[in-house]
Amino acid sequence: MDPLASIRVSICWPPEPHSEPEDVLVISGRSGFYLDLRIDKAACSRSPSPTPRKNPSRADPRISWATAGRKELLPLEPGQEHPRARFTALLDSRRPSSSSSPSPDNEDDSAPDEGSFEPLSNGDVLERGFMLRPETGLVAPYEEVWRRLAVKPDARVVFLELVASPGGRSERAYVGRVGEWELGLVDGGEGGFGAVRRERRRDDGRWETTFEAGAGAELPSLADFDVPRDGTTEVELAGRTWRVIEAS
Repeated sequence: MDPLASIRVSICWPPEPHSEPEDVLVISGRSGFYLDLRIDKAACSRSPSPTPRKNPSRADPRISWATAGRKELLPLEPGQEHPRARFTALLDSRRPSSSSSPSPDNEDDSAPDEGSFEPLSNGDVLERGFMLRPETGLVAPYEEVWRRLAVKPDARVVFLELVASPGGRSERAYVGRVGEWELGLVDGGEGGFGAVRRERRRDDGRWETTFEAGAGAELPSLADFDVPRDGTTEVELAGRTWRVIEAS
């Protein structure tokens, strides 16, 4: 697969009209591993820096949804012409391990999330499929319009999974970089479910944190960390041990 960094333009649950209540960034690697962070615009406008929740099973209210997982391309069925994919979440802010204790090896408890991708005349991509609608708790048809960000063919791609934390703290985390964009998600840290988003500034090339919540502020940046591309399986970073999912 080609590495991708995408922002969402709009979403709708037919027959409702398209709108965009969230600030969404998704990055995915050549391996198909992805990180997806969706930030509630209204919650951000109400409270730019809310006090961290004391209940570790709850995510920061600005995080409307955040997942880490794998994207699988599906074979086309008769009559279909647009690529199809299935998304399987291994980490999900809507079912945090601190409250429901899902096994990272058990993917059967996640709701189906499948869609097809149709290129539009302006270069955007229309995704149509089925996924869980949070307002109803039911699986429903959806449409999302995505805008691909410029990722160079030789862009640096790194995804890491937390293996061990200092003091044996029980937490799960993923950090990833695709070109000029980074995301990190953590579940079970001091601040409950947390996230961080970083981007390289176009004007001076410096990396800037554009969003952080909860224990996401503790997640390391991959901007200046060179993960070997020689098949290394584990690395030490910021006092933690990480499994290399992808380094390409």
